[in-house]
Parts: sequence; structure tokens; C-alpha cells
Amino acid sequence: MQITGKANSVSLADLPNFGHKSRQMLAQEGIHTLEQLRELGAVSGRHWRDVAKHDRLRLLLELEDIENEYER
Repeated sequence: MQITGKANSVSLADLPNFGHKSRQMLAQEGIHTLEQLRELGAVSGRHWRDVAKHDRLRLLLELEDIENEYER
């Protein structure tokens, strides 16, 4: 696993089953490491389909709030 920047900051490119498009979308929001993703409240321990089905609206609204904060 590649370490980037700060110690223990794992690159998203090193995560298994984490596709290029997902990394691109997160990079557009300035998220490049696992640590950054966790700080924002990443969902873990569940299959992505379950997350998409049950948490999609909440996650999209949270992302929109974060985006609006950066625009201010």
C-alpha cells in the first residue's frame, strides 16, 4: 500500500474495489486519502449496494452541504 502525504494517509488508489470514477468524483471535492474520507464520515463495513439503497439521500444531502460551505 502506498503512503502519501502525512503518515498513515492511504491513497484511495490503493483501496480494493474502489474504481477510477469514484476516485475522480472524490478528487473533485478535494478528497484524496482514506483519512480524508473517514474524516467526512465514510460508511464502512457494508456492501456499497446496501449503502446506496439505504443512505443515498442522506449522503447526497451531506455532500451538497459540504459543497455549499466551500462556495461561501
